[in-house]
Amino acid sequence: MPHTIRPALLATGSALPALVRTNDDPVFAWLREHTPPDSDLFRGLSQRRVLQAPETLEDLLTQSCAQALRRGGVALDEVDLLVGSASVSPWVAPNALAVVHQRLGLGRHCRVLPLNSDYTPYLDGLRVAQDMVRCGTVRHALVACGNNWTAHVDYHEPVALAAGDGAGAALVGPARQNGQWELIDWANDTQTQWYGAFRMAARPLAGGGWTTPLMKLDDQLGHQAFTEYGLKVPPQVVLSLLTRHGLSASEVTLFTHQTSEVVQQAWEQAIAPARYPHTLKAYGDMVSSSVAVNLDHFWSEIRTPHLVLMGVGMEMHATALLLTRRH
Repeated sequence: MPHTIRPALLATGSALPALVRTNDDPVFAWLREHTPPDSDLFRGLSQRRVLQAPETLEDLLTQSCAQALRRGGVALDEVDLLVGSASVSPWVAPNALAVVHQRLGLGRHCRVLPLNSDYTPYLDGLRVAQDMVRCGTVRHALVACGNNWTAHVDYHEPVALAAGDGAGAALVGPARQNGQWELIDWANDTQTQWYGAFRMAARPLAGGGWTTPLMKLDDQLGHQAFTEYGLKVPPQVVLSLLTRHGLSASEVTLFTHQTSEVVQQAWEQAIAPARYPHTLKAYGDMVSSSVAVNLDHFWSEIRTPHLVLMGVGMEMHATALLLTRRH
């Protein structure tokens, strides 16, 4: 029989901006004074990291990838794929992930594959990378996601309370030893009737022209999508995935997208994992980068035999990956 490649997560990396923004920052003054509708959805936030010039999103992504490569002991010419997202990039296209390719010094053979699936390109990228390694299409892949959404929210809207910047990366390649994390399965739920409830788009200015792209929780659908889909559906996706493999949540460490205390508590109560590490109070909502940063942050502390990564996307969709330690 032909040799079967068993892909694994070989290493991770992450990077955060130096600037720390707390709840008493002047940028939140209007929100503190007016408490607009839906403010109650964004509780439990204390600090966030914020990109400030000359530091850039491309800097964070490059640092994350370099760290993962160094820890994984893989040479640049052995990487055939860079997949993920830099959001929000300076241009609509191409994605700034191309800048990371150049700064790292990756070879011309290495494909840059941006994914436009906020908030889940890290999870989607891990799935794509592991499938491509398994079938021999690529030798090693870097999965990288970074976000700078503190510059892409309106500070008269409660969603701005959650925004934090950061970047994370993972190196995927053939498993080398026992104890490494292998992707076993994934589950998904997509309900596109919520399309537009969460979105990123430029807005017209009263005097003419347009704003930078801004995150928007829709005035009509946003609250309902948050409470009916965002709070309830993702845990069902995780539990169905575990049931399919005869696993209990008590055997799992869970890493998820992080938005607010309201969301974290609802998910933890519904799933009841053995451990649920997150950095909500310290780093806020790092959008697509939350799972990547937290997985790296707590990498050496995971003691359970199984790992679940879960995220929610803006279409809306919920996605969960099940990984287990290689034996």
